[in-house]
Amino acid sequence: RSLKLKHEFFTAPSHIINNSISPYIKEAGYVLNDFKADFITIRPLDQSKYAIDLVVNFAKCHPESTFHIYGGGNYFNYTDIPANVTLINRFLSPIEIPRVLNSYKYALMPTRLDAQGVMMCEMAVYGIPTIVSDIAVCHEMLDSYPNVLFIDNNRFDCRLNDIPEPLVSPDFSFSVENTIHKEIELIQKYL
Repeated sequence: RSLKLKHEFFTAPSHIINNSISPYIKEAGYVLNDFKADFITIRPLDQSKYAIDLVVNFAKCHPESTFHIYGGGNYFNYTDIPANVTLINRFLSPIEIPRVLNSYKYALMPTRLDAQGVMMCEMAVYGIPTIVSDIAVCHEMLDSYPNVLFIDNNRFDCRLNDIPEPLVSPDFSFSVENTIHKEIELIQKYL
């Protein structure tokens, strides 16, 4: 309805082809080394959809743990940073992300909407234990990943013992090759 498409449009076959993950994520799997902190969050700091307030509250509930937040924005101009949180006020390039992830035990990636979905999926695929919001889009993308923990945004907290183990054999079904092959196969089917 929003796109003003007619019903007849949907009678033709449709296909869903997943986005591909970064080739840098695909090159290796998660291995904890060069420990810097317990939790990592990578996201813009502004707009409520990115749920940085949930990360801050989670950190306050776990003062014995350390948190690094990568990103830019004005959120912390208006909110105090807890003592166990370090803000790294910059964004990471795709090539940096795997190396950086290997310095943390867990990824903390809450969201209120389908926002930062690619980064969240890449973290889960890479193998780092990943904590996400218990919302439909997160389940749609990550239900099959045993290294993902879903938490209700209204009570965004968990016992650290509930966080799953790293993923031993990453699933690279979101690879560029897989995506491109599916697209080519689909195009050839209709030529």
